[in-house]
Amino acid sequence: MIELRGVYDYEFKIDIDYKPPNPLEFAKEFANRIIFIFKTLGIEFESAEVYETNKGYHIYVYAYSSKQLTNEQIILVQLALGSDYKREVFNAIRVMSGAFPEGNRSWNVLFEYKMNKGKVISKEDATPIAERMTRLINRICVRKFLG
Repeated sequence: MIELRGVYDYEFKIDIDYKPPNPLEFAKEFANRIIFIFKTLGIEFESAEVYETNKGYHIYVYAYSSKQLTNEQIILVQLALGSDYKREVFNAIRVMSGAFPEGNRSWNVLFEYKMNKGKVISKEDATPIAERMTRLINRICVRKFLG
């Protein structure tokens, strides 16, 4: 989070641990979730990036707000956007431990790759379908927030 002239920047990290049967339909539904949640909470959409992993997708949503969100509110947004509930429970445990003051986002980890016994077993990849999902989410959200 960066605060500049009363505006706070956010990076929401969403871990989708499955591959939807229709990724483009999923992207449309995901964009509609962003629109509802952000408009309800006073958050402005900037952009999104989708990467395919072995198990599903990692989605990074960039946004800003005049309101400073607490760590707990960021977890709530990520959970409401469909992030893996186990990941978000572990995020909540890290935040509730008191080890991370407000504004410190190092508790919010989403690995670009995973290793096992020295070998990469999963990594983020900008596959053609992930790139199409990225374009679709951005197009839908930008129209709703700027149009």
